Amino acid sequence: MVRELPDIVVRLLGNIPRLEPVLDLLSCLNPDPKRPRKDALKNIASQILLVATEFDLLESRGMPVQTAIAALRSQVKLFDFHVLDALSKCKDASVHQEVRELPIHSVAAGMIFAEDIRTSQGMLLAARGYEITEGFVARAREFVPGHVLEPVRVIVRSQVKAGELGEEKIIAG
Repeated sequence: MVRELPDIVVRLLGNIPRLEPVLDLLSCLNPDPKRPRKDALKNIASQILLVATEFDLLESRGMPVQTAIAALRSQVKLFDFHVLDALSKCKDASVHQEVRELPIHSVAAGMIFAEDIRTSQGMLLAARGYEITEGFVARAREFVPGHVLEPVRVIVRSQVKAGELGEEKIIAG
């Protein structure tokens, strides 16, 4: 469903005047090698958007940064190597992110949800990408056991220098 979103947006916005540049960029977000592509793929902006989207998807599934970048590099026909080099340099020495699975009562402020958090009845409590606040932590401690689908997946960030990372833990998902 997520991979279909760019096509849906293109169909919804297709008749709005002067949005052609935006539509060209969005049309490149579905990295299907069988799908014909427009010239916008040659545009660096579309490559940045495509790489960022695919990288975020891999990282949110628990894939370590360098493994995700290597996976993108293996698809040489889809992704511009200059954009991947820039991404690698940006992620190499900045913030290490690890995806962990925790009970809802163990989340802490500053963590980021790696997936939507829902009640056992399916109601959305927090969307993927939400940075957990002290207020959310206080409310989470009040949840009745079984109220939230657990474990929840969170992204934990820590500052590291290049070369300090040891073996990273991958959570299958």
